Amino acid sequence: MMYEYRGSSFQLEEIHSWPSRGTRYQITDIRTASPDLWIPDTYGGSQVEAWAMEEEKGQFKNRKSSFPDVRVLYISKGISEIFIRNDMFPNLERVEIDADNETFSTDGRLIFAKESRRYYGKKEKWLKYCPVCEGDVVVIPDDVKGISARAFYGTRYRQIQFPDAEIEIDSEAFEGSIWLEKGVYPIVIGDMLYKIDQKAECLEIPKSVRRFHANLFNWNSRTKKIISPFLPNLTVVSEINKAGCCRSLEITSAQTNINLRTLRKLETLEEVVITSGHKRYQTRDGVVFSADGKKLVYYPSSRKNTRYEIPDGVQKIEESAFASQKYLKELVMPDSVCTLGTRAFYDCKALDTVQLSSNIREIPDSNAYQKGGVFQGCQNLERIRLPWKLEYLGSYAFYRSGLKEITLNSDLQQIGEYALMAKGLTTIRIPESVKRLGKGSLFYVDHVHAYEGSAKGLISAVNTTEPDTKDKSANVVWTRFVITVLHRNSKQQEELLIPASLKRSAAYHLDMAWNSEPVDYEEYDECLDMISQSEEKLEFARRGILRQGAGENSPYTEFIRRMSYKIGAGFLEEGEEKEFLDFLKMDFLSADSLTKLLRLSNQKGMTVCSAYIMEMRNKKEQKKAGFRL
Repeated sequence: MMYEYRGSSFQLEEIHSWPSRGTRYQITDIRTASPDLWIPDTYGGSQVEAWAMEEEKGQFKNRKSSFPDVRVLYISKGISEIFIRNDMFPNLERVEIDADNETFSTDGRLIFAKESRRYYGKKEKWLKYCPVCEGDVVVIPDDVKGISARAFYGTRYRQIQFPDAEIEIDSEAFEGSIWLEKGVYPIVIGDMLYKIDQKAECLEIPKSVRRFHANLFNWNSRTKKIISPFLPNLTVVSEINKAGCCRSLEITSAQTNINLRTLRKLETLEEVVITSGHKRYQTRDGVVFSADGKKLVYYPSSRKNTRYEIPDGVQKIEESAFASQKYLKELVMPDSVCTLGTRAFYDCKALDTVQLSSNIREIPDSNAYQKGGVFQGCQNLERIRLPWKLEYLGSYAFYRSGLKEITLNSDLQQIGEYALMAKGLTTIRIPESVKRLGKGSLFYVDHVHAYEGSAKGLISAVNTTEPDTKDKSANVVWTRFVITVLHRNSKQQEELLIPASLKRSAAYHLDMAWNSEPVDYEEYDECLDMISQSEEKLEFARRGILRQGAGENSPYTEFIRRMSYKIGAGFLEEGEEKEFLDFLKMDFLSADSLTKLLRLSNQKGMTVCSAYIMEMRNKKEQKKAGFRL
């Protein structure tokens, strides 16, 4: 509908709203040739609240709308929303806004709005439009806290002054203005670097700059090197990462504070250069060290060298120093290094060779504040030898790494939770020195060589819940594994089978058996009747009878009598000659079973076993014949 008001025609549309607010309208078109344009605030007793001749996101509804005859613009008190563009009024000389308008105000040239931007609930004065387009200089009042998108679109000012150095500015505030088009890069507003030449490969930041605009870098930026008196904040770092720019960063101020967590977020960095005399840090060949050179602080995550030798004299590799490095394959560590920080090599996916310092006594735990083990996620790291002085291997140290083989040193005392949880690590020899194993530390291992009386917690080191299990009541991941029990003062050893089909309620028997010194075999043997899978139960009994003999009090005797043929056949099938002969001497096998086993032994070519079977069978037949006489 069209509406006549003070010599001009307005097209109005209803605004959809809650019924309680009544009928409301917005202006969507104007027809006028008058030098004075009055914007109405009522129509037929209903409120006109919005002037919307441009969509909020910058797409014009009517790009041809232009009012070259308008010299003065009057905005009524009821208007609370305005979506227009400055160049609709190319010859405008003055703006007037009703003093009772609660949203907008003016100084005669600029339109200001009360908006909530930085602080929720707190409205601040923002510059919304500059419809008076002509002039040499415009000064932004010092009580203005921000400038909105496209606020200066179509303006022809050559100079804009900003008394407030900390003013907040939208990235598109000056789009389409002469001031931006004629500006010399880099453009600095107050203490903020606002715009740069995206095609320049080197960006040198003026000393007066204290902050960057959040959208300083875009996807087509070619900036490879930034020379700056300070480190960009996290918001700008995120934009740099999205753009994939900034290979080199040079910090020129010796007094600037360098936040290492922010620096490590720069995923594109290949080198860092810090001016000499910095109070906390120095750089060598693009790598960051402490000022005294005793700590390696940061190795750039996109540095392309595949081999790195840490300089002699470095005593500590700091927390996350090499974390997420993309290209490093080989690392050589001098013996001067004594300490590794948490996450030091976290997620170094290319790393496959590490020569650790012999003076490291501890590989630290992951912790609640800085999750991630020292070598966690190093997927190409398949083999490693621990330092001979190491006493503690921390939790998550090689979690989800590519580890397949590890040589544990003879001074190692303890292994933390999930420390060696790597799918490729299936067999391991635990030194006699190890006193305790953390939960899940051997999660994927299926064969452990361990000394009797050591490595407390071995059962839960293999059988436990996964660390990221949210349901704490979930059953443990119970897997089959074998413990080769070593003895300190002899070469004697035996094997304990931990069956996969053992009832979970039997776990305490295993814990009590292993954690006793010596191993409590009575507790261990209690598990026989709690194995549900018949083949595992047979194997469990077979190992048990060889270990303790065939006494009448053995829990295995009755079971072995019933399963004797299967046990003997199992030994022959697996080619276990010694075990078969030991079992044969226990005299569980009947003459019929011996005849069948003789046939199997001949097929396998096990002549020694065949001879003993024939001898045992002949004795049984002679005994049987004598009994008949």
